Amino acid sequence: MLNTTPMIDVFLMLIVFFMLSASFGQAASQFGIQLPPSATSEETPVREIVVGIDHNQKIYLDREELSLNQLYAKLRAVPFKTRTVAVQADRRVPYGAIMKVISVARKSGFYDFAFDVIYEEDLVR
Repeated sequence: MLNTTPMIDVFLMLIVFFMLSASFGQAASQFGIQLPPSATSEETPVREIVVGIDHNQKIYLDREELSLNQLYAKLRAVPFKTRTVAVQADRRVPYGAIMKVISVARKSGFYDFAFDVIYEEDLVR
């Protein structure tokens, strides 16, 4: 008699793995953002605050479109300011628009930022 229990366990683990990896890869795509390329990449610690800026310079927090004043109010309401704010800005967004978002976050009490990019090995030779 063939014991199929180990094979079923392996299939269930594969299903869980693929479900989790698929959900982590959607962070930038939830805003429709094309991340800029970078010659280096670095894993950042787990963060809970992701601010997105799409190509039309619309600002998103938790998939909700916000103005700068609304972003300020939402960030002020966050109890722990030790978290990293991840900025996911579309590659077509001007530098000034990104700095406005960072300034609002700093005014809200956040000082640790990460910028999400796409790693491209051949960017610099």
